[in-house]
This record gives sequence, structure tokens and C-alpha cells, in this order.
Amino acid sequence: MMLVDTEAEANLLGGIFLRNEVMRRVGTLEPDQFHDMRHQAVFMAMRNLDSASRPIDPLTVETELQRLGMLEAVGGLRFVAQLCMRVPTAARAAAYAALLGVLAKERRLLTARGCQR
Repeated sequence: MMLVDTEAEANLLGGIFLRNEVMRRVGTLEPDQFHDMRHQAVFMAMRNLDSASRPIDPLTVETELQRLGMLEAVGGLRFVAQLCMRVPTAARAAAYAALLGVLAKERRLLTARGCQR
């Protein structure tokens, strides 16, 4: 069973770049529901920008990642820009977010079961 979908993670982030209002549709998603640590950091930066009613684009995300001390860890502006260019539409962003929520829940369940052994 696949419990990680980094393509869905990246596509969701790309969808948010295309249509910032997607953040409101994925409001219950948390950074720790992303498996890839780079995606977690980018999502955290996006959420911070959205909370401050600031636009979400590669440069504002880069600046926020730099403020958080995470820019180098994600691979810099190049990684952020690649996310921005990876999807042609934001139409499936909510579906990606729902999938990430399910996968994160399954990972937590497996971790909890492993701890009980």
C-alpha cells in the first residue's frame, strides 16, 4: 500500500501558486500531512502568507522561507519555481489535498500500531 504521494503534494503546491484561493479550500490541511519536508516548509510559508492576506507567488514564498530560515533546506528559489510551473491548472488541488489528508492519517495509524507492539 502506497502511503506517500509526493507528486500529489507538489501538484497541490503548484495549484496554490496558480490560484491562491485554493488555500481556503484546503484550510484543514497541516504542514505535517506532507511527507516531503521541502513540501512541508513551502506549505507552511504559503499558509503564513495567506494568514497575513499576502499574495502567494514564488518570490513571496522565497522571502517567507528565508524569514523562517528554511530557504536553503528546500533548495532555494529554483525548487519553489519548479513547483509553480509543474501544473497547468488548479482544478484538482482540492482532490490532492483530500488524498494527502487520507495518506497522512494512514501513516499515523501505522505508526501508532507500531508503537503498541
